[in-house]
Amino acid sequence: MIEENKNNPLTDFSDQIRAVEALLFAASDPLDEKTLREMLPVDTDIEQIMNNLLNLYKGRGVELKRINNKWMFKTASDLSFIMQKEAKIQKKLSKAALETLSIIAYHQPVSRAEIEEIRGVTVSPGTIDTLMEINWIKIKGRRKTPGNPITYGTTEEFLVHFDLQNIKELPGLDDLKSTGLLDSNLPPDMFPIDDDIEKIEENNINTLFIHTGQHKDKSMSSNIFEDLNIREPDIYLDTPTTNMNKQTTYIVDKLDTLFDTNKSKYVGVFGDVTSTLAAAISTKNKKMELFHVESGLRSRNMDMPEERNRIMVDSISDYLFAPSDEAVDNLNSENLSAKYMGNVGNIIIDTLEKNLEKILKSSDQIKEKLNITGKYFVVTIHRPSNLSDENLVKIFAGLK
Repeated sequence: MIEENKNNPLTDFSDQIRAVEALLFAASDPLDEKTLREMLPVDTDIEQIMNNLLNLYKGRGVELKRINNKWMFKTASDLSFIMQKEAKIQKKLSKAALETLSIIAYHQPVSRAEIEEIRGVTVSPGTIDTLMEINWIKIKGRRKTPGNPITYGTTEEFLVHFDLQNIKELPGLDDLKSTGLLDSNLPPDMFPIDDDIEKIEENNINTLFIHTGQHKDKSMSSNIFEDLNIREPDIYLDTPTTNMNKQTTYIVDKLDTLFDTNKSKYVGVFGDVTSTLAAAISTKNKKMELFHVESGLRSRNMDMPEERNRIMVDSISDYLFAPSDEAVDNLNSENLSAKYMGNVGNIIIDTLEKNLEKILKSSDQIKEKLNITGKYFVVTIHRPSNLSDENLVKIFAGLK
């Protein structure tokens, strides 16, 4: 990173914009903001620079694009036909290759056996080889299951080719079928899940967003929606602050009535709290399909209500969206009868990445407000089982 000094030619903001512009034009691959910062003075406002360049190149023949949190210049999509004569001639992909690519994109990391299970037919080695040759898929690792099968995922080149900022911008399943990229007879369990409700609704999926009101504390409820830029819920159940059994009964009763007047094919529940269990029970009572996000997590401690909730919800769910390979292993070991179970990624990490810039900006204000001058870290110790004197001593000893 360039240090500040009187002879530094990049102290002027306009020169910093020109420098970033030059770096992006010269780069053969997309550049992330960390790389750009290392080439600029320490106090450079990279976010403002990127916003200026976005506005400057908006509607031009070359546009600035954000691909998987990296930046690059790219020919405007409506002018791409001009470049066709110069482009490398790409062999037309077979129907099998397109379907395989789509399954990998929506289910990554996914093994060959899992692809075959979704398509219902064997995947030839040539299909995988073709997709790897054009650098649209890559090996992501190995599944921690018997045989340690190789898993596949998409590449940055895939995002660039299809003009996507990140994998969450993939179109909905109906859009893919309408363009012929997917066989309309594919199983109903082949669809994406996104933690961002706005993204779900952008794909024309009618969504009823229900907040049970289990947590009354403002910092555990309304503040979360504001801090994470989540839209207001459609329905608030105003669950009373009482014991778990009474809360469960209240939520089940309210949702039973609600589901009578709001028919839906799918209901999604998140996590492992009382609301999760109550909503799962009501969903299955009304014969709707249930998907559980953050499924498969296990502590092996049945004294924890969260552990009991997880196990019961997973056992009656139709679709199990796990946050890790280890969670998938837990589900497989329990011989559950769900229509789908797989690792779809950790929504906590997704939320962190989505709000990282906001978090970093606010951290300075928090440190100043709390008069924190040294190095520090934050830990939450909120489960009742952790709050005994004996366990707190162990926890604080482990943090030293």
